[in-house]
Order: sequence, then structure tokens, then C-alpha cells
Amino acid sequence: MFRHAKNGHACKGQGDCKTFLHKDGRDILPQNWTHANVFEEGNKMNMEEQKSEAYHRFLVDGDRKNTHPHKRSRLLWNCSLLVCVAIVLGGSFWFALPFPLQPDSHTLYSTDWSRDFNAWQGAGWQKRLNGGVHSDHGGLFLSPYVADGTAIQIDVQMKHLGVDAFQNGTISFGMMLKNGDADHTFALGDIDPLVPWSDTYNALLNFAVVSVKIQKGTVTLLINGKRVAQKSIDFPIKGSLGLFAGGDSIVEARSFRVDKVMS
Repeated sequence: MFRHAKNGHACKGQGDCKTFLHKDGRDILPQNWTHANVFEEGNKMNMEEQKSEAYHRFLVDGDRKNTHPHKRSRLLWNCSLLVCVAIVLGGSFWFALPFPLQPDSHTLYSTDWSRDFNAWQGAGWQKRLNGGVHSDHGGLFLSPYVADGTAIQIDVQMKHLGVDAFQNGTISFGMMLKNGDADHTFALGDIDPLVPWSDTYNALLNFAVVSVKIQKGTVTLLINGKRVAQKSIDFPIKGSLGLFAGGDSIVEARSFRVDKVMS
């Protein structure tokens, strides 16, 4: 397409050139030019414009291709960095949690609450995102396992999280044996504990294996396998086993295991 320099009319073909020519063509065109010459010249100018435009697009496309690899490299680097940070943080978080207690040939019952409550029942306990459970304003939390009189050892991974009170809260938590209306507790803390709270406080700032060995006439408390207390009992080892938290205690438990005591 050829555009007239003076009046701006466009010419699409040879026949259209008449529409923009000055009444006196001699004032604009050379004397020996015809309409065909005008059309040919317009085509030449149009071809030059197309070549110039094509060259410009070539340069722009070249710049884009040169910059895309750098952008992709930066994007891949940023994604890799984020993945590494997530792995490190996630690994550190899970590494800080204890591995659940594993059953062995003497195990009568075990659970770790990694998926659900596993038929445990009771109010005042909530499931944690990391797989354990924690007390919420106290309460009983009973397992489906029922002791039948056999001498047993209960192992629980526990951690004392604090006190749900502004000040001077009461601490009481541990394991229990429920036989009908009788609740036999094996307590830590301030209320009728097996051992003074000051003797076990530091050990339970982090996860510890709290064990209660119940045999005929005696109960023994162990923290991380170390004996810390022993007490006489006068009730049979029969009933539902579980956890309890009383007073203002906030406690987390991660796994629970019952083993037969081999004499």
C-alpha cells in the first residue's frame, strides 16, 4: 500500500491511484510517470517497510531468547533454594520428636496415635498435628486394653508442656488403672505423687519415657529406664489402662506400650 505524502490517501491497487492524484499531476509527479509507475513505487516502499519491520522483529526476538535462559536459571535456583530450606526445617522439626515406642516379643498392646485415637476414649484430650495427643483442661483418656491380673509394665513417651493458669497452678498427671468405680492413679506432680515433683520436673521438660511397673503388691516408677520410686499397693492389676491429667496440667504423650513383666 502506498500513502500519498500530501493528502494521506491510501492506494491499494493501480486503479485506486486516481483517487489521490492531484488534479494537476504535473505539480507532484515527474512528467514521464504514469499510474503504473506510481503503483510500482508504492509497492517498493511497502516492501522496504516490511523488510524493516521484519528486521526489527528479528532483533526483538533475539533479545527475548537471550533473556529467557537467565530467567529460567534464576527461577530454578530460587525453587531449589526453597526446597532445601523446607527440607532442613522439616527435618529439624521431626528430628526433635522422639521415635514412637516399638513393640517386641513381650508387648501386649501398643499405639502411637499417629493417625487417630485408635479407640481411646475420654474427654479433655486432643490430637496434635505431629501425631501425639495432649491434655486440654484435664480428664481421663482410656485405652481399649484391659489388664487381666498379669504383672505389666506401662511405658509412655510424655512431656510436661506447662500449666493452664496465670500463676500457682496445680500439676497432676500420669497413668492410671480404672477398675469399675475405682481409679488407681500413678501420678506425677503435686497431688499424691509417686515421687516429689521436684525430682522429675527437669526430666519432663523434654520427652521422656515414663514407666510404671505394676506387680503383685508393688508399683515401681522409672524415668528413661532409671528407677526413681517404689510404692506398695493393695489392689488387683485388673481394669482399663490409660492416662490422666488433673489440675491445670498440660501434658503431651506420643506413644503408649504395655509389656508383660517376665519374672
